[in-house]
Amino acid sequence: MIAPLADELYARLRPLPPLRCQLVHGDLNADNVLIAEGCSPAFIDFTPFWAPVGFAVAMFANWMGPRTGDATVLADFEDDPHFPQLLLRASIRMLLVVSELRRAEDWRTERRAAELVLSYVDRVERGGAGWGS
Repeated sequence: MIAPLADELYARLRPLPPLRCQLVHGDLNADNVLIAEGCSPAFIDFTPFWAPVGFAVAMFANWMGPRTGDATVLADFEDDPHFPQLLLRASIRMLLVVSELRRAEDWRTERRAAELVLSYVDRVERGGAGWGS
């Protein structure tokens, strides 16, 4: 069921230059950030990844944009020239994770998110601009 969509995402991957890696949250989303007045933000449900910081940012962007059905949010992240490629990688990660859950509503959400990511990357590759330009 995920194979055609996964194949399409993988086909869009391009090599990235060597990017500085560090330990990042591999599932960064709003539910994993606790904010309270007078306290520093706290990150929970830490899923450790050794990756560029941009991967964690792309994961967050994917959660806040495509996974909510609003890819226009991606415009806020376009200052990183590697963002589209990192977003593809974040989308692949989520597609593979959700495919293991086998819940129909999760699959529909993730399928739509992956389609929005592909549409975004198409726009960037065609004209050099996503939704922010």
